[in-house]
Amino acid sequence: MLRTLLSQSLLICTLSLAGAGLSPGSASADGSQLCRAFSTIIFAPTDILLAPYTVLDDMYWGMVDQDDSTEMKAALAVPGFVFLTGLTAAGAILRVAAGGLEIVPGLFTFFQDSSPDPLFTAQDESLAVYSEDIGPCPVRIGVHYNQINQ
Repeated sequence: MLRTLLSQSLLICTLSLAGAGLSPGSASADGSQLCRAFSTIIFAPTDILLAPYTVLDDMYWGMVDQDDSTEMKAALAVPGFVFLTGLTAAGAILRVAAGGLEIVPGLFTFFQDSSPDPLFTAQDESLAVYSEDIGPCPVRIGVHYNQINQ
């Protein structure tokens, strides 16, 4: 009888401890990396679509800030426009690639409390035609990859 009572008590204690260890904790999820990845991929084409405006704006401020002669500014305007448009397109392509590379890790960090920093921070650090954080999702439209922030 004592042996049965002891084995039942031991079983109850074991099940209680197992139940306490398996009980769910507070729910936490951080979808900011997934949101950042998808918004980066979705809004990257706007960098290329708005490239004529952003490149001309960057060139204007570059010409105003430089003390070069008027002849040099005129001679380098067209090649500069072509070169800076290519840099903007390359920046948008890197932005898409970085967004794609963040999707798989974002699936793993979704059920954690925090997510790592972005892989490609140029769109967050540069000026943009429109820049807003909507919750954890950064919305950057028409990024100026060529202009140094002041």
